[in-house]
Order: sequence, then structure tokens, then C-alpha cells
Amino acid sequence: MVYGLIPNSAGPTLQGIVIGRIGPQFRVYLTEARREVRAWARRRLWQDVGGIWAGDRVEARALSPDGYVLTAVAPRRNWLDPPGVANLDLLLIVVSWDAPPFDERAVHRIRIAAHVRGIPTAIVVNKLDLLKDEDRPRWEGLQTRYRQAGFPLWGISVQTGLGLDVLREELRSRVSALAGPSGTGKSALLNALIPGARLRTGEVHPRTRRGRHTTTGTTLLALPEGGWVADTPGFSRSVFGPEVTPAVVRDAFPWAALTGRPVRCRYDDCLHLREPHCSVREAYERGNLAPEWYDLYVQLVAEAQGGRSE
Repeated sequence: MVYGLIPNSAGPTLQGIVIGRIGPQFRVYLTEARREVRAWARRRLWQDVGGIWAGDRVEARALSPDGYVLTAVAPRRNWLDPPGVANLDLLLIVVSWDAPPFDERAVHRIRIAAHVRGIPTAIVVNKLDLLKDEDRPRWEGLQTRYRQAGFPLWGISVQTGLGLDVLREELRSRVSALAGPSGTGKSALLNALIPGARLRTGEVHPRTRRGRHTTTGTTLLALPEGGWVADTPGFSRSVFGPEVTPAVVRDAFPWAALTGRPVRCRYDDCLHLREPHCSVREAYERGNLAPEWYDLYVQLVAEAQGGRSE
């Protein structure tokens, strides 16, 4: 814990989680008392922890029946900055099947950025109500590929309710967040998961078929089944940050699952591109590694090396 100065007149210490901010005050849910309060943070505590975010586990003391002060912030297990959310159990990468069209590179930019931060991910494909009969083999093939790779992937439709019960069960008792390209239905999904949330939803631009982002601040919302979930404005990841190197991209792929055998390259720092005696490249050339995975990987390594994202 990082501690701040404690007033002599303060009440007992209570445990809580920061769920948002209103002006200079923080919204804190007291876990034992099961109620929300407003709390101040002294400048010294703020400076010591470098900012206080939604998801932070804190200690608070009462100064008055309605006023609290934060006295400590626990070390974070993980975090996303921006937008400023901490201690996530799961990051849901929300994309759409169409309008805007499914973008696999966008999925894995976000997945790898979360991987380097130690945040588990799952992929949610929304708008399956737009799935055409001729696209079903592609959707089924995508499900098979991701299942074999061990990447959780769930298909839903906020419009029809398809898959929402499964998603609610997966989020139960967890602190989760949503990320993904604009226009894929993140705010609409939160509205469906949390009746009464009334988050503003965006429209898809008719020419670019991309969405306009609508969420402006990170707030944890209480799920009826238990747990918390947040939208994450600013974490769409159209490009990699400097923390994502080619080696990070390499290590974010489950090569043994993708190739069906252990990785036994001659060189420990092999990037699986043009190096000699590369077991991943050999698996690809022999047809034991799906070209969709290898082509995607090569594109992402190029981006991490400084190539331009589309």
C-alpha cells in the first residue's frame, strides 16, 4: 500500500474500489459496507502513486457522515493508460462482423498491447445479426481457428440478444473492461448488460464505415450479476505503442498450439521470419501452420518494427 497523511479525527479504515471520478472527488464503492461514497485524495498520496484510477483498490476513512478521504492505494496488478483503469481480470476486445467490418489485425493489436501488460483477454464479435448465409463458412472457420489457438471468442448480437447470457456469466464477479474500434457496439453492449446504464451510442460513418467514439471517461459500472465493467476510451490501438517490440509480438502467439508441436528454433531470439532452422517457419511451409495466422503475425511484426498501420 502507498499511504497518505491521515487526519487525527478520521474514522475507521474501510476497504473500497474506485469506480469513477466527479470533479476533484472520487466515487468509491466500500466493499464491506456495500455502498458508494465520495472521497478526496490528498496531494501527497496522489503524487506518490502517480494518479488514482478506476479499479484502484483503496483504503478510506470517514471525515463526516458524507465525506471520506483516501488514505492508501494498493499496488496494481495491471493497468491500461490511457484511459486509466487498473486491476482488470479480463479485457473484452469488442469487434463487429460488419458495419464496421471484422478487422483481425485490430483485434490482435489490442490483444498484444494487453498481453504485455499482463491482462487476460477475450474476443467478442458483435452484430452477428448481419451475418449472411454465404459468410457462415468464414465465421465457422474463424471460430475453429481461435478455439484451436486457445483464444476465447464469443459471437453475440446486441440487436437480437444472441450470446448475451453466456457473456453475462463470463463477466460475473470480475472486474472487466471493453476495448475495440469505434462503432462496434461497445456502449450498446454495456446498455444491454446493465439495464438503466443509458450510455450514449455512436453511429457508423456512411462513407468510411468506421464509428465515432462516444465514451469520454472511464467509469466502472456495477453488473446485476455481480462484478464491474468499464468502457475504455482511448484504447482502440490503431498502432502499437513503443512497449510492443517484435519480440513481444512473437511471445504473444501460442506457437505450440498453432503448429501442433513445441517450438525448437536454433536461435533463442528467432523471430520466425527468415532465420535458418526456424521450426515455426518450417511448420508454415509444410502446411502445419494456418497461413491466416502466419500472415497476420508477419504483418504485426512489421508494425512493431515501425511499419505503417492501415
